[in-house]
Amino acid sequence: MKTLVVFLLLVNVSQHALGVVVEVNEGAMSVLLPCQNMWFRLENPTVMWTRSDLNPKSVHVRQDKTDDNRGQNQLYSGRTSMRPDALAIFDFSLTLSKPTIADSGIYTCSISDGREERRLSDIQLQVKAPQHNYGFFVPTLEILEPINTSVRLYDISPDIDRLKKQIKEFERSWKEISGCSKATVAVGGFIATLIVIILEFMYI
Repeated sequence: MKTLVVFLLLVNVSQHALGVVVEVNEGAMSVLLPCQNMWFRLENPTVMWTRSDLNPKSVHVRQDKTDDNRGQNQLYSGRTSMRPDALAIFDFSLTLSKPTIADSGIYTCSISDGREERRLSDIQLQVKAPQHNYGFFVPTLEILEPINTSVRLYDISPDIDRLKKQIKEFERSWKEISGCSKATVAVGGFIATLIVIILEFMYI
């Protein structure tokens, strides 16, 4: 009965591990791909992270207390790491720095003693393009008080007519003044005519 319970527990853990999806935005400092093992105790184990769609498929290898990345795919050169005590605490999680869109894929975490290899988990990594907020410039309109541009037109024709009559009366008065010379009357008439011309020009 105890054996059956342990078997069911292992099946549930395995199914959960295979269903892990990790999402990260491109440009992040790093992303952690989880992988823990508390059941398979192997002597001198080697932990391997691989991607089957790559050639070579090796992403990271930890043997004993050191990394062995001689066969590592160049896509991951200098960007992968594991805890120094990973094999001692059975935490084989992989840290991938500066993830890019090309890093998206399914990563397999396996453990081997040279004779037997066991697949611990498959992690699906989804690296998303960073979300940009494209702002649109909306000009603000400041409502100013309306400027009164209305033009008032005045009809000054009655004033012109009145001035003309006054000037004619002025000329006639000059002529009636006794003792005034014709030159004086002429000068007065000339001045009055000039005033009329100026007023008419302003009106036009």
